[in-house]
Amino acid sequence: MARSQPATTAEFNGDRLDLTQVDFSVQDQHALACPPEEEESLARLSWYLTSPFPGDQVAQLRSIFKWITHNIVYNVAGFMAGNLGDNSAEAVLRNKTGVCAGFSNIFYELAAPQDLGVSKVFGVARGFGIEIGGDSLGGGHAWNAVTINGESLLIDSTWGAGPITDCEYLIYSHWPSSSSEQFLDPPVHVDLYRALPYRSPSSWTLGILPSGTSATHTVSTDDDYAEVEVRLVKRAWDGYIPTIVSYLKWTPTGEQLFAHSRWDREDAESVYMTIRCFCPSAGSGTLHISGKAADSESKVTTNALSYRVVNNGTGANMRPLFPPYLVKHFGFSILEPASAMVQSGGGKQTIRVKVYNLQRGTQPRLCVVGGLIPIPDVLKQVGPNLYETQKTLRPGKYTIGHMGVGIEYLAPFEVV
Repeated sequence: MARSQPATTAEFNGDRLDLTQVDFSVQDQHALACPPEEEESLARLSWYLTSPFPGDQVAQLRSIFKWITHNIVYNVAGFMAGNLGDNSAEAVLRNKTGVCAGFSNIFYELAAPQDLGVSKVFGVARGFGIEIGGDSLGGGHAWNAVTINGESLLIDSTWGAGPITDCEYLIYSHWPSSSSEQFLDPPVHVDLYRALPYRSPSSWTLGILPSGTSATHTVSTDDDYAEVEVRLVKRAWDGYIPTIVSYLKWTPTGEQLFAHSRWDREDAESVYMTIRCFCPSAGSGTLHISGKAADSESKVTTNALSYRVVNNGTGANMRPLFPPYLVKHFGFSILEPASAMVQSGGGKQTIRVKVYNLQRGTQPRLCVVGGLIPIPDVLKQVGPNLYETQKTLRPGKYTIGHMGVGIEYLAPFEVV
């Protein structure tokens, strides 16, 4: 992928379009406020959505995208029954439903009167029902392309991925029928596409990216555990990274097992974490890495990356891992112990925790509670946002917690 660069025209001045810090609230509010009478025809709707933003191609595209993603519902029943119905732009506007071709058609027709440079792209995509690590390139799909200031970009209003997405991102999940419609120079070979990790829209909207040696969709192990590295992009205005939750869905047993996200390193733009999972038997499963924005109060995360995990071991090295732990005012990663089961009798055990996304005015007060005398053992700060203690652990149940109003129990582990 490093060899392929976005295709450009002579108009391109060398500056890539960066919309990460753009506030689209005006365009979004205008699109959401569209009165029913403005939806009587494609021409009238196009004028309503674009006319407040004359000469601003990006704003006009955003307004169209927002209206479509808010008003058009995917025809799930028709898709499942194999009866896709009429997906012309006129029918989609009238019925407010369609499959991917309908989304692509109506986007194209709403953009055409303003000559926004939008085209249709047909191919396949790694969406619903596609086996992670399987041979399929994907299911039939349609999306749109656009050129902005000489730079080729892509839009998928069916997936809500964008509204405007870099070509080198969408190639992880979208394979056009024509290699020229990758809009990459040189185009990606089909064998490379087959090997790429599976990325969903949240991967690029949240900034949860594959990294390091985790460059393929399948991880194999002989030792009952597997690791992948992810890169979490820092937000420009506060340095926060997305909150992530990971789990392994193990096919032979149907179990859903916690995976552990371990802070590894950081640079000016990103934090790198290692996601580790243990396999309870020989076989295969799917490692899902999902996330949400750092300041989101939702308890729901959306899937960003998926990997197939193949274990050739027996499961004898299986260890329980810490469950996902969420704190209101900061995030943290347990560096030690490495699993939620610790062997006793080895002297003092180091408990080490890395804190991140620390809200202003918040002071972490981390502790370990458990054993015969359940008095909190406070972790001391030993480096920037790094806390640890050393404690002789006897058999029993323990918890890493945060002392606020009382103790907030976060990560239980057992000493055996």
